[in-house]
Amino acid sequence: MVTRILKYGFATVSVLLATLLVVGLWLCWSPSGSAWLLGVLFEQSPIEISADRVDGRLADELQLDGLRVRWPGGTALVKQTSLRWSFSRLFSGELKVAELTVIDVDILLDQPTESVSKPDPLSESAEPFVFRWPQLSGWPLQVSADIANLSIDRLVIRNSEATLWQCDHLRMGARWNGEGLTISTLDLASPEGLLEGNLNADLLNSRLAGELHLDVAESIAGVERATLKFDLSAGSDSSMTIGRLQALLYDAQKAWFDVVAEVELSDAILHVKNGEILFPGYPDRLLVQGTAQLREHLPWKATARVDHLDLSELAGVPLLLFGEIDGEGDVDEYRGYANLENRVEGWLKSRLAGSFSGDSDQIGFTKLAGEWLGGQVSGDLAIGWLDGFSLRSSARGKDLALAELFPEWPGQVNLDL
Repeated sequence: MVTRILKYGFATVSVLLATLLVVGLWLCWSPSGSAWLLGVLFEQSPIEISADRVDGRLADELQLDGLRVRWPGGTALVKQTSLRWSFSRLFSGELKVAELTVIDVDILLDQPTESVSKPDPLSESAEPFVFRWPQLSGWPLQVSADIANLSIDRLVIRNSEATLWQCDHLRMGARWNGEGLTISTLDLASPEGLLEGNLNADLLNSRLAGELHLDVAESIAGVERATLKFDLSAGSDSSMTIGRLQALLYDAQKAWFDVVAEVELSDAILHVKNGEILFPGYPDRLLVQGTAQLREHLPWKATARVDHLDLSELAGVPLLLFGEIDGEGDVDEYRGYANLENRVEGWLKSRLAGSFSGDSDQIGFTKLAGEWLGGQVSGDLAIGWLDGFSLRSSARGKDLALAELFPEWPGQVNLDL
């Protein structure tokens, strides 16, 4: 009797296991089963998901055409999504994707219904921005994921009034190893330019390092390319970030500036310490330090010390600068005071100090005063570049020895131009 019960029980369990195996194979290794399973998952999802056509198998290769996703804040339409992965690796706690290709993504964001707009997170009335390094625990430490090739062709984010952002293509590899995220061979193209590089975020040890290369579609103040290298980590607590930044700015032919600085981000204030502005190909440098507040318009203050800065080859005339520049401003405008001396022999030996102010289109110097040709000089100067280069100035000179310029003119003269 007992033997018969055990025999029937074993047979029943075997039939159930075989049935589950067959059903599992049908769901994951057949096109019809995969389409049915995805349909059930879409219906049970808390957001609206549908697809016009499902092709392939969930176990290895899958393609979705006409994917639509609707959530409370907007809608996404995806023309085609293709996935090549290893489904069986999920059982060992690893997501292994050989290729994920997404074509033609259109994201439409709903307009907010509230009449009162939300405060800007960087505005003075909002809570100050405080960055904190994430603290990992639990299941993220136990799993891993590897997307060897992620490819997105054409991504548009818009609302009913305008296009907010557009991406022509995005290519990259991504890997999560249970401790951090690595993004390799990043290649992003948009109407604004091309971004390439690599990132490594070691979240377990609170460290972010990488190198990014940017080619802009339209030059910004003559800069057409830029390279940013960084190595940042947590300070004494998770709300502090310290590290080193390096930025190289290029025109069409060569590097203009090489900026290197130690940075510290704490209490919504970015401190720049031991900053250096180098001029590739030349031994000279500017020493810079300052602060920037992470709120509306990003107000900043900075001091630059000029010590034996030889710009003679760049300027085409003897130019050996010493002095100091103090400035402050925000993303829209700036102002400050400069005190500079050109320590060369000859008629260009001079000293000049005064206030300056400007924006992205022009700069003006007021109440300039100094020494030149053995006498006193003063005046104002305005330089603009919005609609081509323009220069306006007024100058006054007293007791100038023009003989250094014109030997045939002995004595001293006064000027008012």
